Amino acid sequence: MKYLIYIIFVLSIMVCCNYSGSTNNGRGNGANPYMPGTAFIPDGEPRVFEDPDKSGRYRVYIYGSRDEITTDYCGYGYDVWSAPVEDLTKWTNHGEVYHMENMFVTGYTEVRPKQSLAAPDCIYNPIDGLYYLYFFNSRPDPVRNKQAGFATSTRPDGPFIHPKMCNWPWTGRNRDFDPAILVDEDPNGTSSLDGKKYKIYAYWGFGVGNNMMAELVSDPSASGYMTDIIESTLITAPEGIPDYFEGPSIRKVGDKYVLVYSANGGNLPVTGRAQLFYSYSDHPLGPWTYGNMIASNSLNNMPGGNDHGGIFLNPHDKKWYINYHRPNPNNFNRVAIMEPIDVNVTPGAVASGGKVDIKLVPLTTSGVVLDGLDAFRQYRADALCYREGSAGASGHKRDPDGLNPMVGLQTNSVIGYMYMNFGKRALKDADKVQLRLNIKTPAAGHVELYISEPSNDTAYTANKIGEIDFGVNNRFYDLDVPVTPSTCSMPLTGKRGVFVKFTAGAAELKEIAFVKGTNPIPNPKRNITISPASNGSIEAIPAKARVGESVKLIQKPDAGYTYRDGTLAVSGGVPLRRNGDGTYEFKMPNHDIVVSGFDFFRAIHSISLTTTKPDNKLTVGDTVTVTVKAFVEIKDLKVRLGGIGPVEGADNGDGKGYLALNPVSSNGGKTWTAQYIIRSRDVFLTPDKETPNYATGMISVNCKTTAGNAGGYDDHYGNHGFGYKVGEITETTDGSSYLVSTGQRPSQ
Repeated sequence: MKYLIYIIFVLSIMVCCNYSGSTNNGRGNGANPYMPGTAFIPDGEPRVFEDPDKSGRYRVYIYGSRDEITTDYCGYGYDVWSAPVEDLTKWTNHGEVYHMENMFVTGYTEVRPKQSLAAPDCIYNPIDGLYYLYFFNSRPDPVRNKQAGFATSTRPDGPFIHPKMCNWPWTGRNRDFDPAILVDEDPNGTSSLDGKKYKIYAYWGFGVGNNMMAELVSDPSASGYMTDIIESTLITAPEGIPDYFEGPSIRKVGDKYVLVYSANGGNLPVTGRAQLFYSYSDHPLGPWTYGNMIASNSLNNMPGGNDHGGIFLNPHDKKWYINYHRPNPNNFNRVAIMEPIDVNVTPGAVASGGKVDIKLVPLTTSGVVLDGLDAFRQYRADALCYREGSAGASGHKRDPDGLNPMVGLQTNSVIGYMYMNFGKRALKDADKVQLRLNIKTPAAGHVELYISEPSNDTAYTANKIGEIDFGVNNRFYDLDVPVTPSTCSMPLTGKRGVFVKFTAGAAELKEIAFVKGTNPIPNPKRNITISPASNGSIEAIPAKARVGESVKLIQKPDAGYTYRDGTLAVSGGVPLRRNGDGTYEFKMPNHDIVVSGFDFFRAIHSISLTTTKPDNKLTVGDTVTVTVKAFVEIKDLKVRLGGIGPVEGADNGDGKGYLALNPVSSNGGKTWTAQYIIRSRDVFLTPDKETPNYATGMISVNCKTTAGNAGGYDDHYGNHGFGYKVGEITETTDGSSYLVSTGQRPSQ
């Protein structure tokens, strides 16, 4: 089975369901934020799907936005992360599965600085056996004024291709914003590959009173399959969902439908969009009954910000979890966090007493590791879950090693980490325990250390276990705070909250760890060395990593070069896994490593563009000719000129602006020529500016060759693109599309 629909049946027959979080044995690896410090993935929808490479095994996949602009929301593509359901501390980066450039085949004309992809959802469609990634574009389709759409894949980790725009209505401030999708087994639905029948529903919108939900057309033989709604089912501003603002996430829980959403305050005395609430119903489209607030990223004096998340049932431990995000340090640099959550279902119609009760989840550092993180391992300082004062992580700086320091630490600043586990035996002064702070101290001061009981965290001030003065040092260094358990009536054992208070001075903080005597830290950041290369480079993300962390390798050929797949190697025989976008991923061992073996070579000699107008102001009926000369045999070629619309004369007849032509040998290499006929709108291929009444052109050339570069357009649109200026021959290839007007990559 592709997804876990059998769980719904199990839940529905229980008289009352009570699920809480897991005690995960991966202690030390699951701290919130649970992804590396280089990953800023908000709006994450958690979905449980079968592992496409391990039949019968399941993984939790996170489909979220990608905060990469740093001064505005989201970014230009979607990355997917996943972990085996048996261990929610072992996360894998599957790379980019969908990019903004895919939008051009749907009618978009260009990527603008504030045009981004946000808040996706993904479902397995049992009707046709495909995975559907529903996306939201921050700027409307210029022709149809739509923002939501989908792309499909045969795998949950993508790549997702063949995008289509949805035809969902707007009203008031409403946009087809933050799409959420439900696949629901229904005897009156459409027959599927598994022999059952299903209906599919969509939820979207922005602004209180302007949200919508409706059943989608789920008959593959009907017009508007998966893009259009059944008009008679449309509901606007559904009742029973107070202050429903944005971010819907829909799940079936037992015999109920649960809608999690972001609200402006809800029915509780809180303000802002830092809270997630839920409502429930007997039917996918309501009527709805208000539940309660279930999560807030502003608990424990944390700064809060907008929020978006969803819940999932882990089939391994039969527990429920919630995935959502918090700012780091602001709404444009948000990070994913995960917590176990209590879900109680009373079966039966709501009118007869049936209900769903979900408790407010605490905000913790330990996340899915219920018995607390191993105190004697090292953690990022931005794993805090409590603060006093205005200290925050400098996420907008994006340090390549992922250690974005806590800044603003000054007199009376407190940062707290809940929870850490110190072991079964109460520690004594003779154990010579120290708290090691990797710190920079531009002003001399004093720091104190406290612990707390999980049942009474705010009472930490009575439990001081250490302190030390510090001097001025404008470089990061290790400051060891001696721990004296004898000075505290609370034993230093088991699960404890840890609080660091600065009573004087100023500091920045990168990492924290408890150590015993001279014992080394067991999980320090290890070095990743990239061997020198000719004609290209490799980037490792993050640039340093702890044991078990997922590291992504990106191959970056110089202009005119490409790379040979299957030649990369990591020292020590560390296995590599190829992502759908052509990047590679490996799990960091507990030692330094060297990446080598890459092979960049000359593949494309040149790409040239000629037009029928000397000023490059093209109107309908004009032609554009693209010529590609290669040193190796090109197995297939597709060319797209953005801003033009569908192309006449394409021999593949897909009407999406692609051409597929037969190669003609030339000068010992291969020369392919593709000709466009402008048919849908005028375009100005201008060197430096946009012009009213004209679209700005963009060119992308994707090809497969016999050289072994298997990335290709079928795997990821734009994976091997080449850009050039109008009328010039250039030799540019870095896997991107370029504005024809400047030959430069769009601002990102």
